[in-house]
Amino acid sequence: MYEMDQYTVSLLHFDSGLTDESDKVWTANGGAVISTTESKFGGNSLYCSARGTQWIETPAHSDFNVGSGDFTVECWVKIPSTENSQNILGQGMFNSGSDYHLGIQLSISSTGKLRAQAGASLKSLLFDINSTTTITDNVWHHIAVIRSGNIVYLAVDGILETPTTVTGSVYLDNSPFRIIKGNNGNVGAIGYYDEFRFSKGIARWTSDFDPNPKVGQALLVV
Repeated sequence: MYEMDQYTVSLLHFDSGLTDESDKVWTANGGAVISTTESKFGGNSLYCSARGTQWIETPAHSDFNVGSGDFTVECWVKIPSTENSQNILGQGMFNSGSDYHLGIQLSISSTGKLRAQAGASLKSLLFDINSTTTITDNVWHHIAVIRSGNIVYLAVDGILETPTTVTGSVYLDNSPFRIIKGNNGNVGAIGYYDEFRFSKGIARWTSDFDPNPKVGQALLVV
């Protein structure tokens, strides 16, 4: 399992309920539960069984305001089906084609590709990028969006792809940060979630990496 360091502003293992190692308080909505059926690490995971009606959230916090600095947002996911656009995690919402209220969002597109978005302002996007790798049904995948300077990467299973040059700050959205919650047509993804980590002030990887935790690298296997 991952462990806290000075850059970690949120870390959920889902092995002790919704306990966040950063002491943020998360609440479950609509029947999102901790499951003992599946896990990537530790024996438990977060499970959502219904699209659009189940999620967990924590109130807006300045820790999630990354501005123009480096960040890494990551999670392990196991999704039974990627046939529809499905939201995985993020802050804020998408209202229409020209009205974005986004901090950082990760989702799976209708073609099964990982998608990352972030707002530059109330009605403009800083970036909107898709992976080339398909998220395979019923397989655990590590997914991440990483900013290093003016480059944003998507990573699937430790393979960095889609480097995109950006200039500017991520829009400060004062909405709760949610895992699974969908926005309008992009409903929350049914499936299992494990080891969510939000890191501020660090691009944890800028080349291909092994996403499994390693002893002595601000990561820990137990």
